[in-house]
This record gives sequence, structure tokens and C-alpha cells, in this order.
Amino acid sequence: MKRTTVAAVAALLFAGLAAGCADKYEKNTREELEIFSELNEVLAGVKDKATLDAAITRLEDLNLRYAANAKERERIGTTPEEHRREILDDYGTRLDRQRVLYGSHMLRIADIEGKEKLLEAIKDVGPQT
Repeated sequence: MKRTTVAAVAALLFAGLAAGCADKYEKNTREELEIFSELNEVLAGVKDKATLDAAITRLEDLNLRYAANAKERERIGTTPEEHRREILDDYGTRLDRQRVLYGSHMLRIADIEGKEKLLEAIKDVGPQT
């Protein structure tokens, strides 16, 4: 009886830890999606040097959020495959779309004077083109 109880408690603890890890991974993925969505909103408004200069502070803030998100992703580590698939089913397509949009903004901005300042402001996000 004691062995069965100990085994049941151990199984519940393991399931709880795995679920907690998945929740952390989902939260991290959701935050990454939000960061890319906000980046794309800001970058969509960059049309010339003046709008680029006006966007720098917001881009620096988003860069800091992205760096913190990436650091958290490293800390969390590998999520069990079954949870990873669920999260990617929920967020994967939207995140991929935001990354592609981000890449297209970066290609467009490549011709704008002062782009070096912008690239420095989002150095942790990178060009991702």
C-alpha cells in the first residue's frame, strides 16, 4: 500500500512539474509573439530618417524585452515534446508570420538613412532576414 501511494504521489509531482514547465514555455512563446507584434507595429511606421529616429527609444525597450525573453527561454530549457507540439500548434504559425513580416520590414529599412542606429537599437533581435 505504501509503495503504491509513494508511486502515485511521485507520478503526480512529475506531471505537475511537466505541466508547470509547459506553462512557462507557453508564456515565453506568447511573450515572444507579443514582442514581435509590437516590433512590427513600430517598424511599419519607419518611413524615413525622421520616423526612424523617433522610433529608436521604443525599439531599444523592445530589444531589452526580447533579450530578457531569450534569457528566460534558455533558463526554462527543453519542454517535453507533447507540450511543445501543443504550444507550436497554438502559436507557431502566428509567430512565423510575425518573423516574416519583421524580415520584410528589415529589408525595406535597409535603404533608409540612419539604419545603423536602428540595427544597434535592436541588436539582440537581429536582422532575422
